[in-house]
Amino acid sequence: MFRILAICLLALSQIACVSSRSMRFSTDDTLLGVEKRDDGSTVTWRLSVGRSGGPKVEKTVTETRELALLGVRSRSIGATRADRYGIDPWSGVWLDRVDTDLPAHDAGLRSGDVLMKIGDVAISSPDQMTEVVEQALVPGTSTTVTYMRFVGEEQTKEVRTAELTPQAKEVTESSTDSIALETSVAVQNLTGLRVAHLPADIASHALKLDSGTMLIAGVLPGSPAYMKGLRAGDRIIEVDGQPADSLGTLVAAVLARADEKGLSIATDERKGLPGPRAGDGPVGLRVEGPLGVLSTEIDISGRLSEEGEIDIPILFECDSDISSTRWSFLDFIFQFGANYRGYYLESQSRKPAKYTFFSMLPFGFFEVERQPGHSRYCIFWFIEWETGH
Repeated sequence: MFRILAICLLALSQIACVSSRSMRFSTDDTLLGVEKRDDGSTVTWRLSVGRSGGPKVEKTVTETRELALLGVRSRSIGATRADRYGIDPWSGVWLDRVDTDLPAHDAGLRSGDVLMKIGDVAISSPDQMTEVVEQALVPGTSTTVTYMRFVGEEQTKEVRTAELTPQAKEVTESSTDSIALETSVAVQNLTGLRVAHLPADIASHALKLDSGTMLIAGVLPGSPAYMKGLRAGDRIIEVDGQPADSLGTLVAAVLARADEKGLSIATDERKGLPGPRAGDGPVGLRVEGPLGVLSTEIDISGRLSEEGEIDIPILFECDSDISSTRWSFLDFIFQFGANYRGYYLESQSRKPAKYTFFSMLPFGFFEVERQPGHSRYCIFWFIEWETGH
């Protein structure tokens, strides 16, 4: 009987299937630096990884400008409104609102007037009026405006002029440019490090350095680099005890270890590398970043993108990769059995951070949930307590 059952289960099972999938790096940006210019503008430099494409630097320039303010809200004069009031369409703008205690109101303009000219410039639309106000008028400097008012019950049209002195308003504007960075797919696939080379012209502004440098843009949770405490935002300053003067220095060291282990790595990144480098054990790295200075050694692996699966229907199911593991035992009707989920998290320190969940059923008999700084326990559904750590 047991032999027949075992044969049936074996026939239904798919055991230890191995496949490959893309690595799941963090998509959070890393602030590199903030630069204040003499003209009052601010430049913010961020290292961005995004969900697609390679690492890039985003340069955001923020500046505050003083623009002229009239204090009106307007709309275009289309054909319908023009026919109703006997005026030419698109000749001036209709003032829907004139704010009290602001320049237009102080100059005598009111809601229902038609603003026709600012200085010598004829106004034809709200957008054009805004452009004239912001580009041609100077706060505190008087200008002449021409407007039309409808007077009395007969709505007689009167064209008037007034002297208007614009107030100043501060407007903050930002613009962002993206700059793609050189990276290494070989280093990423063998170590779990997404490394980018920051050119000297950017490093001098963002990090106040005299030369280019290597930055860690992302670390694959659960990878050798992650477990050794390397984090996004770290700057690689030494490779195997030598100054990390270029991305090629790291690529050469990693590929040398791959050759030593007999891993077949097909890549064009070998071209133009520094001279032959002997591969001897883990790669030594010295980094500095927001979490301080770290000297460590990382091994390489050709299996970082692999995913393993075991599936024995009803009895047992498991899938795992470098970052996470999930398994269930006797998980069928009413979730009878045991379940486990565990995966590494983005860590805010040099120590690994992990989330785990385990339940032993039936009917919520026992549950444990743990994550950094917090644990939750539950027995028989209604007995539950939490702890901090």
